[in-house]
Parts: sequence; C-alpha cells; structure tokens
Amino acid sequence: MRNTQARRSVRLLSLIGLLLALLQSTARVCFLTLRGAATSCGHGLPVGASKIGLSAAPSFYNQKNSRPVTVLLRAMEDYFTLVSVGAAGSGKSETGNTILGKSAFESSQGMAVQTRETKSELLKVGSSTYRVFDTVGFTEVAVSASEMNDMLSPVAILSEKGIDAFLLTFPCGRWGLENNATFKLFTENFGESALSNTIVVFTKCGQRQDRDLVREMQTVVPFVLDSLGTLQATGLPAVIAMGELTKERRQNDQERLLQTLRAMRARSGGKAYDSAPVFAELRAKRAKQEKRIRALASEDIQDLLLQLLRRVRIGRAEETELEECLLEVEALPKIQDEQLRKMEEQRIFRKLKGTLLGGAASYVGSKIGQFFGGFFSSVSERIAGSLET
Repeated sequence: MRNTQARRSVRLLSLIGLLLALLQSTARVCFLTLRGAATSCGHGLPVGASKIGLSAAPSFYNQKNSRPVTVLLRAMEDYFTLVSVGAAGSGKSETGNTILGKSAFESSQGMAVQTRETKSELLKVGSSTYRVFDTVGFTEVAVSASEMNDMLSPVAILSEKGIDAFLLTFPCGRWGLENNATFKLFTENFGESALSNTIVVFTKCGQRQDRDLVREMQTVVPFVLDSLGTLQATGLPAVIAMGELTKERRQNDQERLLQTLRAMRARSGGKAYDSAPVFAELRAKRAKQEKRIRALASEDIQDLLLQLLRRVRIGRAEETELEECLLEVEALPKIQDEQLRKMEEQRIFRKLKGTLLGGAASYVGSKIGQFFGGFFSSVSERIAGSLET
C-alpha cells in the first residue's frame, strides 16, 4: 500500500516538475515575443513626429524601417466569411455552432422560428479567422434587390470583400418539394454565380458520410451536383453531411467543412461572392474614406488611420471609430493656436496608436490563452491517469 502511494507521489512530483519547467520556458517565449513587439514600437520618434510636437511620445514605428507594428499580425489577414442560409428549421444555427465549436447561435427545438436577425461569431484556427453568419429568411421568399441589400448589409459591413461561402442547409432525408423550392429560391435571390461559392450542408445525418449523400444526389438531383462542380483539392463536390451531435463527430464535421471551404477558395482564386450592390456601395464609401485619409497633412497619423481602415474592412474595428478619428484630424486646421493644435494632434496620435496596439495585445493574449488552455487540459489528464494507476 505504502509502495503504491510512494510511486504515485513520485509520478505526481515528476509531472509537477515538468509543468513548472514548461511554464518557465513558455513564459520566456511570451516575454521575448511581447518584448519584440515593444521593440518594433520603439522608443524613438517616427519620421516627422517632431513636426507635430511628439518630443516625448513613444513611437509606433521601428526606427530602422518605419514599418508599423501591425505587420506582426499578417497571419490575422487570412479571413473567411461564411453565411448560413436555408429554410426555417433546416439546421442553419446548429451548423454554425458546429463550425464554431460552441453554442453561439440559439437553435429551434420546436415549431417556432428561432433566428430573427442576422448574427455573427468568430472562430480562430491557427492563422485563419472564420466569421460565421447565422441568418433568417434569405430563402423563405423571393426578394427584391433592395430587400436583398438590406439583408446582406450586416454581412457587407463586416466583410466588404464579399462572402467566401454560403452554407445552404437541408435536413437529411428525402429530397422533396421543399428542398426543390429552397434551392430554386436561393439561385433566384443570389443568382447562379453564387453556386460557385456554395457548400450544400445536410444536417441531422446520423452516421451517414459525405460520399453517401453524393451517391444519392447523383441519382435524385444530379442538377444540383452539376451546379456545384467538383473541387480539385478533394475530388468531390462541395457537399457536407453533418452527423450526430457528439463531440467527436462534430469536430470531424467542422474539419471537413473548413477543408472544403479552403478547397473552394483555391478553385475560385480567392474570389468571393459580391454580386449584391451593397458590397460595391461599401467599397465605394471606404474608398472615399481612404482618399480623405491620404489627403491629410500628417503622414504619421495618415499611416495609422490606413491601418485602422484595413481593420474596418475585415470587421475587426468599428467604422464609427474610424470616422470619429478622421473627423477629429480633419478639424485640426481649424485650431488657430499652434500649441493647442499640436497637443490635439499628439492626443489623436496616441489614441490611434493605443487602438492598434490594443488589437495586437488582444491577439497575442488569445494565443497564449489557447496554449495554456490546451496545455493544462493535457497535464490534468496525465495527472489523473497517474493517480489512478
């Protein structure tokens, strides 16, 4: 009995020692990473900073190459936009939850429609970020162009480049009149060009797999498969079978869907669906904002505003925040007192710098949190297994 307890104690102490060593190593890596970011920020002045009275203000730039610290976040630029559409009760919300790996969207359990407005959530996997939209009513009835613009506005505001993939959902089972009507309304509302950016998702498929459904579709609805085409990377059409709501199956479904999404982007060369006028309208509006920014006298503030505009374009910053800062800068020439004008310009510079660095800190923090979450889970399992033996 005592020997068994002694062995357990030795194993536990060994695991604790391993834990402390890894924590020390990880803490050093995190410190060096953050110190590197701080070094990129520098403590000197950016080019031209003396012109706006920033003699004591830390710089947002690396003195050697004057590049903004946000170049450290290039990995965050790999963004995907997914929009779940389909008839009420077809599993749109649950599909979104499976992709996100959490219950972000409330799904209907009864006869009443649950989703009443367009919502979105983010998923980060490695260097990729996926924004998933849960929608209502996009394929319930045929809509006019203006109605379509209104419905797609929440999507366009957060992703002006367009939609990488529609997730057109159907309940698994017999392909009947309702499924035919849904597919027809989808092509009428979004246009046939949307099909090149569409993944057909069958929900509640139990143990059935993607290939099982593709074989059935080849017999029952070959025209749907012809519309979708074949993805070179997978050798299959963009069809996903969402199975049982178990942890293992949901993780597998998520991985296959994201793999299909990447294969679809490779086929399209990165071209997203943007046929709805709202996307062109948003891009035109932001092109005007960019023109206003490039007309500013201060190159330093100009560069920071361009970085903020880039974030707005991918939904990582609020457009109201950009417009507010832009209006403040444009109002500077109206300040007659030179000293007050320099102080205000310095305040805006610090405000913008803090906003952009805040995003960097948030990203690094989330990555550290993801590491420790997985690490502690693994160590806990090993400790529990050691104590049981």
